[in-house]
Amino acid sequence: MIIENNKPHVLIVEDDLSNSELFVYAFKDRFSLCTAESAEKAMVCLDNHHIDLILMDLALIGDMDGLALTSLIRKNEKWKELPIIAITAHVMKYDEIRAINAGCTEFVSKPVRIKNLINIMEKYISKANP
Repeated sequence: MIIENNKPHVLIVEDDLSNSELFVYAFKDRFSLCTAESAEKAMVCLDNHHIDLILMDLALIGDMDGLALTSLIRKNEKWKELPIIAITAHVMKYDEIRAINAGCTEFVSKPVRIKNLINIMEKYISKANP
């Protein structure tokens, strides 16, 4: 997906096509979007575009899950402060702790309430772009 320059840039890392399509539909008017279904594609997007916020599914296709990808992103000085919102069907307190320990800024469980998620996203984007 092409990122437009006049809106905050959001990377959606989600391996379930229907969830990804739902997020694109819900966010396309507010944010410029880049989508990736794997860690490899997410890194390509991060390397090639300025990203203001990441929505990170914790279960991904390929060799790396969302927790490992978040840890990898946090190792790069350029992305240390980048807001990463974990979005997952794993809803145990243990899962939230693991996500925060990996470097996620916020934890949201599925099913997601789009309006609430937009409020969370805008809170972090407004902090980054006062």
